Amino acid sequence: MKNNKKISVAISLHEFYEAGSAYELRDFLLKNYNTDILFISHPLLLRKESYNFSSRYEYFKNNLLVKENNAFHWFLPDILLYIKDFLYTLKWTIFIGQKYDLFFGYNPLNAFFGILLRKMGRVKKVIYYSIDYSPARFKNRILNYIYHAMEKFCCYHANVIWIGTRRTQEMWLASGFAQKKMKKIIIVPDGNHSLRIKQKKILQIKKENIVYLGGIYEKQGIDLAIEALPGLNKLVKKLEFTIIGDGEYLEKLKEKAKSLGLNNVKFLGYIKDSSKVEDILTGSGIAVAPYLPDKNSFTYYSDPGKPKWYLACGLPVIITKVPSIAFDIQKEKAGIAIDYDIKQFQDAVLTILKKENYEIYKNNAARMGLKFDWSIIFKKALSQTLII
Repeated sequence: MKNNKKISVAISLHEFYEAGSAYELRDFLLKNYNTDILFISHPLLLRKESYNFSSRYEYFKNNLLVKENNAFHWFLPDILLYIKDFLYTLKWTIFIGQKYDLFFGYNPLNAFFGILLRKMGRVKKVIYYSIDYSPARFKNRILNYIYHAMEKFCCYHANVIWIGTRRTQEMWLASGFAQKKMKKIIIVPDGNHSLRIKQKKILQIKKENIVYLGGIYEKQGIDLAIEALPGLNKLVKKLEFTIIGDGEYLEKLKEKAKSLGLNNVKFLGYIKDSSKVEDILTGSGIAVAPYLPDKNSFTYYSDPGKPKWYLACGLPVIITKVPSIAFDIQKEKAGIAIDYDIKQFQDAVLTILKKENYEIYKNNAARMGLKFDWSIIFKKALSQTLII
């Protein structure tokens, strides 16, 4: 049932691709509130492919898309591109002529924009939405210092802070942030669409199909699964490994699979249609998230969405002990948390596939996934935020 209270919202983010929590928040608001939304997206320059994209915005009036536009594609040094982002955010916010009840700033730069707009009287309340953390965000020490200084400023001057996991808060405090100065923190884990996804019965799936979904980068640790396959092939008949996604490490993975003589690895590339992705996931047996162990990585301090999508599809998850959710998955027996170790990976696959175990793991995964439906997560977080 839609909340009839009228609210106006601005959402500003930097992104690699058109997906993620900002889009889920936008869609949740459009579905559940009487709302006007200005949605601003800038390219996230940490990956080289992002330089091919331009800043853009969408404006929804009374829940209907009425305006959208792409910025001029600038070719400038990084620091000037970030200044460009601020100028476009300022321009579009003023051009639309709307004042906003809530401004969601994804990452410190966007939250900083929101705080300035609040000073100008364009915004009532700023939510700093921190979806990840890394001690070494930038290789350049000066840029890294500026980034974390802005992060501290946002924690002190935003109205509310949304974070995915307590690890981020713990790291802020360990690096010198003053607890008394920080605004109220609300835990907003990454979510899924458990209530929408129709899972398949065990007889409809191929249990021996291991699946990976996500970006193809070295830090994702997919090498571990590929290196474990030769040993598993001797023990599990009709075993397959399906990889969905694209990225700079894709060709090296293909070369590795070829060098190991593996003919049961399928590289499907990036699939934009989420229904096709979910059809593959729900028809598979086990999902993997074998992140490389690195406490400087974004994954260690973030609440990654990949495991949540797996759980929503009823997939037992084999995950390395990197993100905090790995330990929750282990506790709920919705999968197995391992070290980055070939033998442990192989043992986890064999354990889950045992006839007496598989249905238990699968049911536990589906049950755990229900806790993370976006509608539940956002309803709770927004109710807390609106009363502050």
